[in-house]
Amino acid sequence: MSDRLKILLANSEMEYPGGTQSWVRQMYRTLSIDHEVAVFAAEGALPVDLCPFDPSTTYDLGIINHWTATQALRKAKIEFRIVTCHGVLPYEEIPVLGADRYVAVSESVRDKIPFASSVIRNPIDLAHFRPLSAPSTTLKRLAFVSNRQGDARPLIEAAAGELGVELRIVGKENAVSDPLDVYNWADMVIGIARVAMEALACGRNVLAMDYLGNHGLASPQGMAQLRSSNYGGHARGAWPTVRELADQIAAYDPDLSLRDEIENHHDPTRVATQYLDLHASSTPSRVARLLRNGPRQVSSPKISQVLSLMKRRSLH
Repeated sequence: MSDRLKILLANSEMEYPGGTQSWVRQMYRTLSIDHEVAVFAAEGALPVDLCPFDPSTTYDLGIINHWTATQALRKAKIEFRIVTCHGVLPYEEIPVLGADRYVAVSESVRDKIPFASSVIRNPIDLAHFRPLSAPSTTLKRLAFVSNRQGDARPLIEAAAGELGVELRIVGKENAVSDPLDVYNWADMVIGIARVAMEALACGRNVLAMDYLGNHGLASPQGMAQLRSSNYGGHARGAWPTVRELADQIAAYDPDLSLRDEIENHHDPTRVATQYLDLHASSTPSRVARLLRNGPRQVSSPKISQVLSLMKRRSLH
């Protein structure tokens, strides 16, 4: 990698074991190999295993999630700021003015936010999420992993019953701190976004379906489309009948493994290098600096929402 940098990672909070929190931890581990890395949380306590933000330090690079953290760090000593947009929901994901560069984790997000952005994928811990056992030759075990199950759950339960396969539902009241064993228990995993990527890294068949609908089975031919929506996390899907869903699940292929797709696009070192290259190839924005020094209201998400509306209207 490049010369040793002082890097600050920032998130709205780090206490909840969610997607952006996992992203921060993975980036922290990867970047810390060659750089000094600290973490800022806009709210709540910072876990003791992470080096905390020092307001007296000048950071070469800030990689910031969420407008709450972006606002809180407006006056921090950061030479170059990259704001990463992980989705269009929830509200905290709205990117605000004041960054030198913007990153979207999928093409769907890039197309929805009001600022020009580069696409850099989510990093997946490939050393951890790996096949521990071979899947069954015929479909026997199905796992639905989601904290937002919505209308998908009853459909999946009915389809599993029709097929006579064992179904394990993980999430919400049945959440686990580490789903590795769940993925390797299952022959097929149903889920979107990080769940889909982690399960694919474990060599499992994946059906990208959740509260947003069904995006279909992961296949060599359909991977580019799935990546463009962050594996169903950033787009509305279809709603199949129970019979249609059962037929999809029954298309299980025990010989299919798409782990190499995750290695090629979501390897943490590759992702970290893309951020470092973006930093190295860019210069700080004078306009962004002026905006950060202006009134706090300039970095309001309401302004970004207006800009997004104007962008949508200009495209129609």
